[in-house]
Amino acid sequence: MGRLAGLAIVLGMALVSASLGDEPPGPATGEVRLASGRAASYAIHFDRNSIRASVRSGDHLIAATSSGALLRFDLPGPRYVRERVDPEPITCLGTGEGGAVIAGYGDGRIVAVDPTTLDVREMFKVVDEPQWIGRAPAVKGRKAGLIVATHPSEWRSRKTTLHDVAEGKTITVEDRATAFLIDRQGRLWLGSDHGEWGGNVWRVDLVEGTVTGIMPPPSREPDRQSFWRGIYGFMERPDGQLWAHGGTMHMGSSDASIARIDGADPRLLYLCESTDDDGKFADPSMPSMPISHLVEADGSLRAFAYNGVFRGDDRLKNWRQDGTLELRYRWGRPDAVGAYPSVSSVHVPGRAGEPWILATLADGYVTLDGAKAVSRSVPGQLDTLDVREIRETRQGLVFFEGEGTHLPWILGPKGWEVARLVPPFEVDPNGDAATIAAEKEEGKWDQTQMIVDPRGNIITVSTTNRMNGTLTTTRWAGGKPMRIGRERSDLNLDFCFVTGDGTLWNALSGEFRRFEDGRWKLVAEGIDGASLTRLKGIGTQGPPWFLLERELRRPWRFEHGPHGENPRLIPLYLHEAGQRLRIEAAIPWIGGPGSVLLATDAGLRTYEPVGGTVAKVALPAPPGPILAVSRDGLGRLWIGRRDGLWLLEQASKSAEAVGRIPGMGRGEVTSLALDPQHKDGIVAGLGDRGVAFVRVPAP
Repeated sequence: MGRLAGLAIVLGMALVSASLGDEPPGPATGEVRLASGRAASYAIHFDRNSIRASVRSGDHLIAATSSGALLRFDLPGPRYVRERVDPEPITCLGTGEGGAVIAGYGDGRIVAVDPTTLDVREMFKVVDEPQWIGRAPAVKGRKAGLIVATHPSEWRSRKTTLHDVAEGKTITVEDRATAFLIDRQGRLWLGSDHGEWGGNVWRVDLVEGTVTGIMPPPSREPDRQSFWRGIYGFMERPDGQLWAHGGTMHMGSSDASIARIDGADPRLLYLCESTDDDGKFADPSMPSMPISHLVEADGSLRAFAYNGVFRGDDRLKNWRQDGTLELRYRWGRPDAVGAYPSVSSVHVPGRAGEPWILATLADGYVTLDGAKAVSRSVPGQLDTLDVREIRETRQGLVFFEGEGTHLPWILGPKGWEVARLVPPFEVDPNGDAATIAAEKEEGKWDQTQMIVDPRGNIITVSTTNRMNGTLTTTRWAGGKPMRIGRERSDLNLDFCFVTGDGTLWNALSGEFRRFEDGRWKLVAEGIDGASLTRLKGIGTQGPPWFLLERELRRPWRFEHGPHGENPRLIPLYLHEAGQRLRIEAAIPWIGGPGSVLLATDAGLRTYEPVGGTVAKVALPAPPGPILAVSRDGLGRLWIGRRDGLWLLEQASKSAEAVGRIPGMGRGEVTSLALDPQHKDGIVAGLGDRGVAFVRVPAP
């Protein structure tokens, strides 16, 4: 990744840096002093193209990234200029009196932001994490001032607290609101989106402090109960009408909706489903997927939906598609089999000749040039969903998203890039003519699974996913593929794993296959409980082998004979004080044969395969759940927790929090690996906030 051009200094525990010229910005770097007096150096890589909020101030666009950084872009462009990275993340942006830029930090601080320098000035502090900031006008004796909405840190909690700063009071709404609008009468409207479970609309009287739930409009089908679909936002029309818009996306079906909510009885104004009851697709000139933003400008309505940008009249009868939005979306919603909206903010042209500008969660800023969407993203960024695993390989460090279901990432000389370790496509000639012809016509692999053995070797398994299709197994060395097997097979790649001796296995529906002599050979069948996805082998001593199911965090014991015969996968139910331990991560440990150190929801524990015992370990770790564990090149232990990164010094029997690092702070550390370039360093996965390279010298 390119070097930061210009001056980068630490000021008041915040890193403020400027980029000069066209060179893309590199990681946020610097040093912080630990409690022990040692200096911890760091390099934080985060995605500047994941924008959760954006406000305009003159010719500046101020953006808050999903990682919590504050960025400044200048118009025309938008062109990246500078950034501010603090230990505490920025969680929301808003505007105050006169269009002043206001930001909220995760620790509850509300600050005024200088849009030129990104310097901040603390105004006040609220309880819980700010999610939205707005300004209410003076109405009926109520003073004008900021309203801040906060959520508890626990995402399952359906509660929103409204802090009326001018009046010094709070109002609680029993729902986790995600859409907000203060209308010209000074009323606050809240909307929620609970995925497949629909949403809610609430009206808050800021003068009286009362909260009113708005009933959904009647269903268009008399035999169906009325309900609110997900509410993504609100729009106030020039005549005072209030419209709520949104929709639902779940399991391949979706819809778009608009309802009027300011009258005594809400009315459904628009509803379009992606398919009707007969499976017929909706008219492509109409929004048929959730509408994330609805804007009235230039005498018409513009709807920004998942399936494009649409222009319609005020009766919502005549629509045309103004353009498509080929954006990437963030999947993994806990409340629906669907994606979060990608467009986070819409900036209407401020003067003649300016384009519409969209801030997005995955593609940075996007400008609309007529029907064409033009990406203005910052190059070379760590563009991941959720860094959950880091593996040291002979090809360098490999970073996996989520539970390893997506292509991994590597840090190359020009920045972050997808590790496209896909072998050349070649069809196995030993097959029926129709299958061979179909594979040649497709001309590419349908799926490639990457496997890293405990010694750092990378093996890929690729398939065309045809019945009895081509299956190729490849070993990689120096970035180059070497085919070690090709055959025709129906092998399901999700069930491949490797043991510590480098042997490849596949366990599905009671069948065990072992890779030997260039083929996946069936060695056992008819065995119960042998369909486990994404197993990770820990250690190089066995059998028996200790395996961890990466998605469900379940441990397994894998036994077999000297030549792979009689394989058995045995679930390990590890308990302590009558409670089952959840295993988050594991590394080899000094003990008996195959001894393993476990990161559990109760702290660090050891497991001895011989005897199957679990024990507490005499290490100075803080109490509570641990998410990740690793050694560095000096043999020191590092642990990752929900409250940040810790270094355990076994010699001095001390534990030190490596906190207050800008971009990392006290946030969750989801994975750890040693830094192969520095013996005193560790590489930390920060979930959807990025990756941190941290070094702490020995005492």
